[in-house]
Amino acid sequence: MMSSTQGQNQVYRAKLQETKDGDGQQMMRVTGRAGEQLGANSLVPRIQSFGLSSNPPLGSHGIVMAPGGDPSAAVLLGVESPDHRVRNVEIGGTILYDQNGNMISLVAANIRIVSPTEIILVAPNIALDGNVYLGGPVGSGVPSSKEGTLDTANHADVSNLATKVNVV
Repeated sequence: MMSSTQGQNQVYRAKLQETKDGDGQQMMRVTGRAGEQLGANSLVPRIQSFGLSSNPPLGSHGIVMAPGGDPSAAVLLGVESPDHRVRNVEIGGTILYDQNGNMISLVAANIRIVSPTEIILVAPNIALDGNVYLGGPVGSGVPSSKEGTLDTANHADVSNLATKVNVV
């Protein structure tokens, strides 16, 4: 006799227990209702968007979809960690974040990069086009070199990049 849910798609919340991230698709061990292990061999494939990959911390929550009610065919969607999720994001804003406090935010007309330790830019060439403010907000400080400043060879600065770098 078939149960009332057999053959029907099932959708429910699950908790992340383990991640295997070394192959072509990220596989996760999750527990569902009443501690039920889900997926073939107890691993569920996590569906991610192209161009963005993450590895959520253990204990994160996601949505499991089991087509036809078959737990061995389950897939995991939308995994997030309530403990690390950035809150109160402006409508239309986007924030990329991790469990260590690193963030890239796209809010209003601004892009902001935050790190609790350091930011490393790696490229053969790095171009900054515009005024640069070191150690303070936009509009503060004085240029690190002003027109007429003498360099070590006693030449007067007429115009150079340093006139666009402001130090607070």
